Amino acid sequence: MTIPKPARQPLRAKQIALSVYSEKSTKTALYLLLQGDIDYIIGDYEGAEENFRKAMESQEKQFGHNHIEVAKVIISIVAH
Repeated sequence: MTIPKPARQPLRAKQIALSVYSEKSTKTALYLLLQGDIDYIIGDYEGAEENFRKAMESQEKQFGHNHIEVAKVIISIVAH
């Protein structure tokens, strides 16, 4: 599947964030959420779920289960 041109920018941003901060960083969670949104829009539901799950795991490790940042990720998942 060819990635549409508008989706390439966030994918590149995600790759940079992963290489600089690692997958477990809260700074990477933003890009994982963005990529999850894009995956969902283009119909890649498995990719979207994986990115949302990784973002939630990252936020939970950093902040704990009851933090507002974790709630934001959960809202993103439920909204889709």
